[in-house]
Amino acid sequence: MVAHVDLATKETRQRLLELFSYSQVGECVSSVTHDINNYLGAILAYVELIQLDNELSKDSERMVGEIISGVRKCTDLLNALTGIARKPKPRRARIDPAQLIKRAVGLRQYDLKTAQIRIETSYEEGRTSIIGDQPKLERVLLSLISNAIEAVASAPQKRIAVRLHDIDDHVIIEVWDSGDKVPETEAETIFEPFYTMKNDDSHLGLGLFAARETVREHQGNLAYDTQRGFIVELPKANGSLADGAGLGR
Repeated sequence: MVAHVDLATKETRQRLLELFSYSQVGECVSSVTHDINNYLGAILAYVELIQLDNELSKDSERMVGEIISGVRKCTDLLNALTGIARKPKPRRARIDPAQLIKRAVGLRQYDLKTAQIRIETSYEEGRTSIIGDQPKLERVLLSLISNAIEAVASAPQKRIAVRLHDIDDHVIIEVWDSGDKVPETEAETIFEPFYTMKNDDSHLGLGLFAARETVREHQGNLAYDTQRGFIVELPKANGSLADGAGLGR
């Protein structure tokens, strides 16, 4: 008999979060996810080679695409679990936020194309910079874009917009989609660990929680607005990209 854990209550989600915080559990999760990621990487590499075959039937192309999408979702979930269970000190480096957007959108191009989603980006490379851990911040954007892809799946018009601008001493990245909006009453709840608005069992409700934790590690904030979508706010680095100032140590 398999016991069912009700993740709907805040008390249950908080208890699970406490369990994840224990150092021994963190070490175990990190070790296991490292091995699983290696296996997933091998699967993804072979499937992408199969995808290059021009003689694949339409059904085969669809199935290969679903495998690739599934592997990437598993990788995102494992990264989220690792981020919660074990929080290494961020590797500080100078980053162009426009490059973060460009890379994250590029990594999701296959999913966007197969789902026939129109994505609009607005950014200016070299305009400003931030200090932070590039891989971790990339995962934040990948998580938000993946969330948007799922949100527009049944929308009449499938559109996603990723915009970059700055206000005073902060960089703002907005990820908007044309799907159903999160009710204002849930705008904070969606960031709680193990909370999900999706009805299937493949979502543990860790993605947005892990994303906000990462942004907060960078002295920033991640919020949701019904009109603007998800809003990532990060402090600017001192100086422009051209002068090389503001590198973290």
